[in-house]
Amino acid sequence: MFENTNLFAACKGGTQTNLFGSKTRHPDQRRYLPPIKKNRSCGEAKDDEVMDDEIIKPSELPISPVLFSITRKPPNGITNKVKVGALKVNEKACRQAGIDPKKVAATIDTFNLNCERLCLARKTVLEKLEEDFELELANLGENPSDKEIKSVLEKMAEYFLAVNQDGTLPAFFTTIRVFFFLLLSLYWHNSLKIGYKFYVSNVFLCYIYALKI
Repeated sequence: MFENTNLFAACKGGTQTNLFGSKTRHPDQRRYLPPIKKNRSCGEAKDDEVMDDEIIKPSELPISPVLFSITRKPPNGITNKVKVGALKVNEKACRQAGIDPKKVAATIDTFNLNCERLCLARKTVLEKLEEDFELELANLGENPSDKEIKSVLEKMAEYFLAVNQDGTLPAFFTTIRVFFFLLLSLYWHNSLKIGYKFYVSNVFLCYIYALKI
């Protein structure tokens, strides 16, 4: 029986050519990137497959720890074939949460969360965060103390992870969480715990308000 307690929001997962395609008034590669078939995600990628026992449901995701990591840009001079912005399974966190890492990996694959469209979008978010952090560090002058750096990170985390006025999470919330990973275990429990039991992770709720992956 379908009830509010067992239904989850679906999304258009990169298929809205008429709204976000290159010839529209508001083209947005986060929401539409050819070829469509390879860049479909979430419900559009899963289609009508019933995989309740093989993937993680939004209601099963823990507030902490973060079950995902994200591929970052390698240091200068180092090259690899890993796609920047790709979600990866944080196996240590999965074991800590008592969740099978294989189910998390199956979730990423089933919803096609590492399609080029979403990886490029996450990459853009990470680059913006890195740029802002570098600017904040520069404002501290030479040889800032650990306390000053921590204060900057805390303020940035509070700003970028704040719930929107309509109660939704900011776009690409999981990506931002990963960026501030070193502070999140403390910050999450102290400042973000209330009100997030439904919005546990943006990975599946990516189009309720805006892309959240």
